[in-house]
Amino acid sequence: MKKNTILVFRIGMIALSLLALGFTYLYLPRFIESTVLTTNISFIKYLYVIIASITNIPIFISFIQANMLLNGFQSEEIFTDSIIKSFKVVMLSGLSIVAIHLIPIIVMVISGNVSIIFILLSSMVIFVAIIITSLIYLLQKVFINAFVIKQENDLTV
Repeated sequence: MKKNTILVFRIGMIALSLLALGFTYLYLPRFIESTVLTTNISFIKYLYVIIASITNIPIFISFIQANMLLNGFQSEEIFTDSIIKSFKVVMLSGLSIVAIHLIPIIVMVISGNVSIIFILLSSMVIFVAIIITSLIYLLQKVFINAFVIKQENDLTV
């Protein structure tokens, strides 16, 4: 890939990471504080801010792995084991985001203290994480097949 393209991707990753931090720590607490919950329990507001903060950990792990992928693309080492492992880490990060948001929803439904806003926000995050994880899974399979074909071609030469 061209260095300009990789630079654009890196700037995009930095912008997305700053957007995630800004949303989690600046906008989300104000939004949650201004909402009116239908339940008696007010700690649910703060629970979602904590869950969103915990979600930032796998997001930034994914950004680090994406940076490693870009380094591999820049050095023309595209079909290697490290690239495939990076895809796997990004996929597992997406699955952990789904688990982080799904467990509190299940606990709230079982306990009977259901907050519609909490469930809607978590459902949106779960939906997006599932879509991204499935796309990463497909990309990983394509790269595995290309890696196998490359190894076979290297053996025949």
